[in-house]
Amino acid sequence: MTAPVKVHRASAQRRRAALLEAAAQLTAEVGAGAVTHRAVAARAGVPLSTTSYFFSSIDELVTEALRLGATARVSDFDAAERVAVLSVDTPTDLIIEAVVDEALACSLSAQGSHVEYYLAAGRDPALRDEASATVERLADRVALMLERNGAERADDVAWAITALGDGTMLHRIAQVDTDHRERLSNGLRMLLAAAMLRDDEVDELLTRYETGAATRDGEAASA
Repeated sequence: MTAPVKVHRASAQRRRAALLEAAAQLTAEVGAGAVTHRAVAARAGVPLSTTSYFFSSIDELVTEALRLGATARVSDFDAAERVAVLSVDTPTDLIIEAVVDEALACSLSAQGSHVEYYLAAGRDPALRDEASATVERLADRVALMLERNGAERADDVAWAITALGDGTMLHRIAQVDTDHRERLSNGLRMLLAAAMLRDDEVDELLTRYETGAATRDGEAASA
């Protein structure tokens, strides 16, 4: 039987929100498995007993914090989507620049929390279903925007764009030494261009790629 949901006063709701924010921050910093009641309470500035009042276990607290982080990522996507949709008659490169601005405005702490959400989903079937649904929903929305612009390969490219965003997030968290803005912008440009290709055009380009590889191998062999 599902436990009844507690109804709390406004002041209590603020303490609960502070606990969730603290748990999300700590999860991004040390990983979900290392978060403790004591650390969360200290970060939130509340008595230690407050954590057990609102949450039955540290796992419940961390899971709820991760869910909120995933919701925040959807909100970030909403902002980027509005930029793309409202940029009518704006050159594509400027739209990409605005979308990248929105993507990189997300804090590393928030992105770290979302990475932990993915990792937790790999261990928890309930979170796994939620994570799959979230990614699919975001990819579907990207695909819809691509279709509105006449893309031939909207679905495939939408998933690639979603994966590119996640990859950029991981690289930023790992502090990979590169220009993330340039990499993300160039990647989006290439993927948007690829979205417009018909199957026969893709086959032609892949043939050119194979021919180029064969030519290079032949030149190397004769050198």
